[in-house]
Amino acid sequence: MPQIDFFDSIRRELSFSDEEENMMKTLVKPQSRVLGKNEFFLQAGKYCTSVAFITSGTLLYFRENDNADKQVYDVLFEGAWATYIHGLVTRTPSDMNIQALEETHIIEIQQESLEILFEQFPKAERLSRRLTEASFIQIAQRAADLQFLSAEERYAKMMRDEPRLFERVPQYYLASLLGIAPQSLSRIRKDFGRI
Repeated sequence: MPQIDFFDSIRRELSFSDEEENMMKTLVKPQSRVLGKNEFFLQAGKYCTSVAFITSGTLLYFRENDNADKQVYDVLFEGAWATYIHGLVTRTPSDMNIQALEETHIIEIQQESLEILFEQFPKAERLSRRLTEASFIQIAQRAADLQFLSAEERYAKMMRDEPRLFERVPQYYLASLLGIAPQSLSRIRKDFGRI
């Protein structure tokens, strides 16, 4: 499993001096945390009070329906930022679960620290805006794909754009992410195997 450095990732997006980096580390107080397989970063009904940068591992975003079936909304890998933005901004309980699919190492930053960082470093707020914009674009694209592409087209696109999903995520979660039944995914995979 690859390991991504937190500050290297930020440096790719922003330029800042060593002095600024040290000040950020002091202000933000990032906490390393290891989530065991199936451990929750956030559970439905709880308040989201932080953001996490995934240094290694996989996080699954999902809701459970009345039958306790998981409806998967997203899967994030190392190098991604994870939070429940709606709850973080509105300070309301989450209706989403964020769970580790495998041992996952994160750098967690509390909301209060982020607010101080944004006040002190406008560059950091720009990074936050870029990440939010990228997330919005991804959500809009996924919604359009579900509406306009066939299941086979969505599968082919996922294989092309996110091959690691097929290596690290169980098929029943992939089926949910694609908006299809697990049996349909098995059929599509079999059909693609013939091509």
